[in-house]
Amino acid sequence: MVGEEIYKLIPYSLFDIQYSLATNASPQLKRQIHLALLAYKKNDYNYENVTDYLDEILDIDFSNDEHTRRDYCIDGVVGLIIQVINTLKEKIEKQNEPYILVYFNSMGRLRASFESSVVLLRYGYYIESSPVFRLIYEQIAWSHSIIGKDIDEINKTKVTGQIKILNELIPNSKKLYGKYSAEAHLDPSEISSYFIENSENNGVGHRYRSGERSKIKYYDIFFLSTLYCKSIYKFFEHIGVLNDSTIINTPTGQISMTVKEQLDITMKSIQIFENTFSETIGEEYDEELPEIKILEDMMV
Repeated sequence: MVGEEIYKLIPYSLFDIQYSLATNASPQLKRQIHLALLAYKKNDYNYENVTDYLDEILDIDFSNDEHTRRDYCIDGVVGLIIQVINTLKEKIEKQNEPYILVYFNSMGRLRASFESSVVLLRYGYYIESSPVFRLIYEQIAWSHSIIGKDIDEINKTKVTGQIKILNELIPNSKKLYGKYSAEAHLDPSEISSYFIENSENNGVGHRYRSGERSKIKYYDIFFLSTLYCKSIYKFFEHIGVLNDSTIINTPTGQISMTVKEQLDITMKSIQIFENTFSETIGEEYDEELPEIKILEDMMV
């Protein structure tokens, strides 16, 4: 049975055998998997003999490479979103205002959208990630626009008509609507970028996966997660729970803090992950996205 952290699985291909390992797989585990697959390709099914093939993989570096650091940053952001959703659930359990319950349902469900966008990009499906990004983008806008409204007003609030409210959270956020729409609907200007022509054999084709293009689109996850947290902050402020205490689970144990402290740390941490990601892949922040401040030396 696949657990809830399926988004952490990274696809690999070795000796024409496809398999997946978790992003936090140790170098030792990666080495053992390689040895086992090498033995399998040699029709040697005796596990005790796998060490005989050590010499054949001595040149492979199983340490934490660029991909490992990059995946760590993305996992970190998704983990922060999950923590925020847990606090959201905790703080609305005794609330009965319709807009509060609708907001929780709408924003809480976006966990799956963030995770699925990561899965798509890790497998190179950069085109397919755009509709998911647009879903997240529009859902944040709609959810934010219903804060404080009664049920009749909520029912009259159209999802696609609330984009401009995002500018209240991050300036110029509205401009992403055109970008996501063009990508999600395969605008003619976008379609041409997927066409491939091979002059050597006069062949043509289309690009349906790309690791390089996917790498750049991870920036959308950093931006949308920040937008998400800013809306959550305003929601908590509206219902008066920012100064309430909450418990955060960390690798070293539980920490008690206020909701405001959690959200402040979460947004700073997202910026740190983004900065580390940028340094790791050697690519600058996507200029098509609205600018958000990147901290250089903030540690959580």
